[in-house]
Amino acid sequence: SVAVLSSLTLKTHVQETAENSVDLAHFSQVHGYQNVAVVKEAKTNGPHLTIALGATRSLASVGMDGDVSFIFDIDVWGLGCSIVNVEVKTFGISSRQIVLATPVDDDTCELRLAACVKKLPDDSATAHMLEMLWQGFTQDVNQDIPIWENKTYFDKPALTIEDGPIALYRKWVTQFY
Repeated sequence: SVAVLSSLTLKTHVQETAENSVDLAHFSQVHGYQNVAVVKEAKTNGPHLTIALGATRSLASVGMDGDVSFIFDIDVWGLGCSIVNVEVKTFGISSRQIVLATPVDDDTCELRLAACVKKLPDDSATAHMLEMLWQGFTQDVNQDIPIWENKTYFDKPALTIEDGPIALYRKWVTQFY
């Protein structure tokens, strides 16, 4: 596999970045995903949270026509490590996105991003798929940044079923404080 890396500093609490993993409504409202559905219910086990989601998305953001379906199999380890295995059956590819959030202080975190794609038979196709996936991944993160940096935290937010298991996530993170 081939990897790409990025790092940025954000004015947000470290907890906010991983919360996106369970905020189902944000996938469609912020990122334009469609048909967002839970494929594997959210579960917690000590410092580990898992969930799997399915979704479709337009390929316009990467300069192509049509839609593509994804399965996101998400593992969150504590507040600082999210590993997202992405299956894109349309293209026959598997990739991994890694999000590492390190608190700098109560209101700032360093966010490190990495991605790799399972090697395809053709090296050029592998590089092209990684470039497309990285473009989509970083576009999503860039859409999240203004929200993270301007979000007001509520201990008990008003939630609907469409928001997903945010309440479960909020309960789970209390073990780290």
